[in-house]
Amino acid sequence: MKIILSFNDPYTPHAATVMASAIANTNEKLSFAVLHASLSDENQRVLTEFFCDKVESLTFHKIEPSLVSQVSGIKAAPHLLHVETYLRLFAAVILEDDVVVHIDCDTVIVGDVTRILDEWNSSKAVCACNEYDARYKEVMRPYLKRVHRGWSTWDEVEHDAYQKQKALGMAGDFHYFNAGVMVMNLKKWRETDLSAAVLSFINEQPFLKAADQDALNAVLDGDFGVLHPKWNSHVLKCGMFTNYSDKQLEQGHRDPVIVHFTGCIKPWDYLSTHPYKSQYWKYRCLTPWHERKYKDKNLKNILKKYVTTPVTRVVSKLLGRKYTYQLKHFLR
Repeated sequence: MKIILSFNDPYTPHAATVMASAIANTNEKLSFAVLHASLSDENQRVLTEFFCDKVESLTFHKIEPSLVSQVSGIKAAPHLLHVETYLRLFAAVILEDDVVVHIDCDTVIVGDVTRILDEWNSSKAVCACNEYDARYKEVMRPYLKRVHRGWSTWDEVEHDAYQKQKALGMAGDFHYFNAGVMVMNLKKWRETDLSAAVLSFINEQPFLKAADQDALNAVLDGDFGVLHPKWNSHVLKCGMFTNYSDKQLEQGHRDPVIVHFTGCIKPWDYLSTHPYKSQYWKYRCLTPWHERKYKDKNLKNILKKYVTTPVTRVVSKLLGRKYTYQLKHFLR
């Protein structure tokens, strides 16, 4: 099994953590391919020397400037403006493999990642986890358990989905996946020239909030294989809107395999309170970057973590979101 990662020098410790966590949770020797635009020779050397005996293979593929230039001017959400976000689109051009698994570097793997290939659909170019699926409306759920509730209010989720579908020009029932974890059928990508189609769509758009994830969804328009939510914990936050069954959602919450740290606060940040933060550091200790240092640890953030945040949580519970927002604005 080959896993592809795309990252730059600042993200090298996090990519190494993904690798270490994947290796620690399987008996199979994995292969890794790194797609990069400017990864330093020093970081390539450190990764190679550290992991050479632990993997089947580790290869580095520098994407040609002519290809990088096609994605360097894209306008998207601020955290998606690095060209490394888009390099996975060139996997079918750079690699000779028929099937690879792409995993974002803001993840940690806590189970056997090789089992993902037991459930992929070989007729699809992409298999991934549902982030939103309009077909959830067809399912009768007389009651909602906690794990089924969306990350926001019902109206806000529906409004966001409507706006995204309209912006992307997608037809029919809106069916949208998260691209943080994908089984990529590169043979199918080559046969359909999917890379060119996605790049063409990207270059026609003035703005794509979710970058190439939006573009992939627009071009495929629901034609993708659906993976169990345990392969990408981010989608669990979207609950019932993903159209997963009660059992699948509960299994995903109880036993995720790939924990995806979406959002602006990551487990390597001092302010992070993510329940899998300790797992991230557990596996990072198995890399050359094992020393725990928080760049954002200062008096302001210490007060925010232990004073401001608990207070706003109490206000939110007692008085609602409106007053929570006002309090946050006052304390800023």
